[in-house]
Amino acid sequence: WWKEFLEIREEHRTRLVKIFGQDENGVNHPVFSFVQPLRSGRLLDTPREAARFVSLIGYDRHS
Repeated sequence: WWKEFLEIREEHRTRLVKIFGQDENGVNHPVFSFVQPLRSGRLLDTPREAARFVSLIGYDRHS
């Protein structure tokens, strides 16, 4: 996936990509361990509706 990511755009070669994040105890984990699937059932009929749903999920931006 990394090679594909780098081939998408030239600026990806200099972009900082974090694959580890710290939990509230300061322990490092792969970032995918912080994400869990949400079941929507039949509430979302199209990818566009799913994208809208995901865009409404809040997050903390740490700088």
